Amino acid sequence: MLKKMRWHFILAAMLAVFIMLVAVLAGINVWNYHTTAERADQRIQEIYGFESGKVPGMENSEENASQPVPPDIFNRPDDHDPEAPYTTRFFIVRLDEEGNVTDVSTDFIASVTQTEAEEFARKVLNEKRQVGYYKNYRFQILAKKNDNIVIFLNTTMELRSVRNVLLISCLVGVVCFLVVFLLVILLSKRAMKPYIRNIERQKRFITDASHEIKTPLTSIINYADLIGKEVEENTATENGLTTETDSEKEQRLSEYAEVLLRQSRKLKKLLDDLLEASKATTGNLEVHPEVCDVSVLLSQAAGEYEQRFSDKKLETIVKQPEETVKVMADGRHLWRVFDNLLNNIYKYAQAGSRVYLNVEHDGQDVRIIFRNMSAFPLEMSPEELEERFTRGDKSRHMEGNGLGLSIAKSLTELQNGDMQIVTDGDLFKVVITLPETE
Repeated sequence: MLKKMRWHFILAAMLAVFIMLVAVLAGINVWNYHTTAERADQRIQEIYGFESGKVPGMENSEENASQPVPPDIFNRPDDHDPEAPYTTRFFIVRLDEEGNVTDVSTDFIASVTQTEAEEFARKVLNEKRQVGYYKNYRFQILAKKNDNIVIFLNTTMELRSVRNVLLISCLVGVVCFLVVFLLVILLSKRAMKPYIRNIERQKRFITDASHEIKTPLTSIINYADLIGKEVEENTATENGLTTETDSEKEQRLSEYAEVLLRQSRKLKKLLDDLLEASKATTGNLEVHPEVCDVSVLLSQAAGEYEQRFSDKKLETIVKQPEETVKVMADGRHLWRVFDNLLNNIYKYAQAGSRVYLNVEHDGQDVRIIFRNMSAFPLEMSPEELEERFTRGDKSRHMEGNGLGLSIAKSLTELQNGDMQIVTDGDLFKVVITLPETE
């Protein structure tokens, strides 16, 4: 599936590149074509306007000399080239209003005969176009009183240049496309890594969630089955088939009920944590920020774990500033962050060690620091510890579902804060950073 997805990614990327290349190269060639045509038209106008309206090759025509030149034709640009009539190849045909040829000039071209020039002129007149291309010639039909003057400009070199640009741009486009294609293939693996990693995390999440749910659910089913068997045994007892005392039966049933209750509560907590983790990750959890006294909230949370820490012989050392330290946060969610971190310490801290709870601030940020010594070697990176269902104890000897740190991080980020995990040997440290407020 991932391989197929990778190729879909490659095809999508190459389609985008292809569309971009076609658009750019098409734009370049269209612009080049129109620019070439405009330069040719300018040359024709320069030829037409040469020597105050006298058409080169027709200087002896009295009518030509007597006719005024249209003013728009002689509004020539600043880059007018007076040598244009002598550096270009062209021929001119004059026709009357009936289409009869009255004069032909082929003095400035050697490849076209007078007969061919007349044929060219008649054909372009029949096409009803004032300007355009005929073979390798750019032409314009210029009306002058009762005559039509058709000027043909040889654009063989210019059109060849346009075709060369088109050919070169196509070759460059193909080469660029192939180079990009190879780069996309080489880099697609790297580009797909985050997605692949996310897929793997989802698979692992589903597997771990199934395991965590299945364990208490199996216990519930098994003990429910045992209770059913007890009912059958009670029936047998009434028929005199067993000698077990009533007190023994009651004790056993009580133990079964206790296991059922414990596993049911565990399953409920797991489902609640899963729901909260999902809401926190997707941002669907409601947050109601308010001014919170961090020191008071941390002290209250630590007080909730005083007895449990004492049972495990954990010495709690709290270091807080004398002045009030306030943050803008949702007190309920911040309490849950502290509770999850303290519960994590209770489960994984080395018995008989110290737990450090520090509050620091610098006027801009508030840092709440949790430090303890782990009872087990920390063989995972901080990034791995933040993932769901990840436990510091890989053997799963400790009770828990591995969601505490993940939920704490998500809840912290929802309150515009940051949570960082630092490990060094057996040292485990969590730093919560929140913006300080007045």
